Amino acid sequence: MPSVIHSRGTLLGAPVACGMAILAVAVGFRGENTAAIPGRTATVDLVVVSWHDAGPGTLRDAILAADRLTSPAHIVVKSKRVILESRLPALLNPHGVQLDATPDAGTIDADHQAAGPTLEIDSPHATLRGLRVINAHVCGVMVNAPGAQIESLTVNDSKIGIMVNANSPGTSIRATLLERDETGMLVEAGARDVSLVRDIFVLNTRAGLWFVGAAEAQSADSGRHGDTKARIQVLEGVFEKNATGAVLANRLAVFEKDRFIANRAAVTILGGAARVEDSEIRGSSGAAISVTSGRSVVLARNVLIDNAAAALMIRDSEILIEGNTFRHNGLGIVSIGSRASFTPVIRDNLITQTSADAITLIGGASLLQHNQILQNRGAGLRPLDLVRGDTRLKVAPRLDANVFRGNGVDVVQTSVYRLSGTL
Repeated sequence: MPSVIHSRGTLLGAPVACGMAILAVAVGFRGENTAAIPGRTATVDLVVVSWHDAGPGTLRDAILAADRLTSPAHIVVKSKRVILESRLPALLNPHGVQLDATPDAGTIDADHQAAGPTLEIDSPHATLRGLRVINAHVCGVMVNAPGAQIESLTVNDSKIGIMVNANSPGTSIRATLLERDETGMLVEAGARDVSLVRDIFVLNTRAGLWFVGAAEAQSADSGRHGDTKARIQVLEGVFEKNATGAVLANRLAVFEKDRFIANRAAVTILGGAARVEDSEIRGSSGAAISVTSGRSVVLARNVLIDNAAAALMIRDSEILIEGNTFRHNGLGIVSIGSRASFTPVIRDNLITQTSADAITLIGGASLLQHNQILQNRGAGLRPLDLVRGDTRLKVAPRLDANVFRGNGVDVVQTSVYRLSGTL
């Protein structure tokens, strides 16, 4: 079945038209506007109507044609399904590529493609809309160029849904569904200015979002309590029933107005800076948020409800926990401090109806200000010296205007938490 190619805007002229004739078999060429418009470059439309891996009217044929153009290209997938047998060429056109699927079309099945990404974006400011990729053995979409715009994409049952490489600043991903992948989205450590808006991460077996860098690079992203520029911004996303919603290490990610529902763990921070604000964290089966060796981590105005284990687990981190609501969790806040240099700040939070203790402090010198700790079944505050072998690290919390009321025990005396080995 033949491809269909036409131009939008100014007619390209005889030399380009002759070049277009060799791009595909049985090509139709049509100009929508015969009037010359100074400064406007025509966009060539390439229509995919075949489900086959190669040949006229296929996605492969359209990408090859788009890559050879000296003007922008618009690929429209009208075939309901595309079945790949081998790796597609990358989108290379330096003038820009739009790749769209019409309604009820555009499912790309990569099950027979043994190697490489299914769609590879090497064209600056390329746009992908409305496509669905399934069964990708490497990744559904790989972004290798700046300014990519991905919208209403679905990637199912793949190893990695979307991979954003370090040389892809300004990538924007909106209203995308990443479901039943091993990792929904993997963002390389050097990536910057990546924007995720209203994306959905569901049932991913490793993580919904993975953004991990080496510890030695953290100084570029670190500051005090959010004085830093975000490498990733995640707005109004939904993370549901993943092994871990988001895994972050040594790169600043900012989450705002997101929902984490019934994940094994909602957010895991393994060093570096991060912000989670105005978000809902509900129904985690393990520790909902865990922070280890964090620098300038901010958790503000979140609601943490019905998490089976600890709502928040901290170890040796510089962290501000402010204005959050903790309700009906297994444990509220657990903070372990084996180094005197870290002072977690816990202020203006409401902690209520916890099944066990509201706040557990093991070693360290946390600052607690203006918190309301009400009607928890265990202790409102349980301070524990950290003992390992012959070494004892005393807990030394500073308390300022907190309210402890209606708890199993409102404030308990300091006890001991023993670990094997040495500190």
